[in-house]
Amino acid sequence: MRSTLRLFTALAVAAFFASGCGERDAPRVYRAPKEAPAPAPADPGTSLEAPRWVVPAGWKQLPDQQMRFATFQVDPNDPKLIVTVYSFGPESGALLPNVNRWEQQIGAPVSAEADLPKVVKKLKSNGLEIDAIDLLGVAPEGQAEKQRMLAAIMPVGSKVWFLKFVGAESKVAAHQADYEAFLRSISFAPSGE
Repeated sequence: MRSTLRLFTALAVAAFFASGCGERDAPRVYRAPKEAPAPAPADPGTSLEAPRWVVPAGWKQLPDQQMRFATFQVDPNDPKLIVTVYSFGPESGALLPNVNRWEQQIGAPVSAEADLPKVVKKLKSNGLEIDAIDLLGVAPEGQAEKQRMLAAIMPVGSKVWFLKFVGAESKVAAHQADYEAFLRSISFAPSGE
């Protein structure tokens, strides 16, 4: 019985392989057209390199971190007091959703579109149009001082650049002039310049 089962299995395997070797199953070769190269940008300002800036005295650039373009510790005595720089695609740059998200992060009341001028200042610097945001939230649990956030949104070419500086209200105020000087120092140049 066992030998019959082995013989039957061997015949079934042989029949299986023999049936799949016809001409119709031969490999076929297709030639796919090559993709056309992406067109060069019409505006040289859309092909930009990384931002350039002047780092204030006393700031220390920290090692790269995931999703952050740059991170700076602004106070050598407070490792949590940092300015972060991010960049994302153009879909991320809508003003109201970003302001509302940041307000929620620090416990501030959520602004309506009509209230944006109370928390957003329009700046122009080095050819950039910057939305500079200043938010005041609540004191985190166990702390006496409210949280303050200074942030900025800068659309540049095919990216939107963000700056974010969060901390206790008095600590942010103590470094606000340096933050604003850093923000105003940011510039971009077309690649190759």
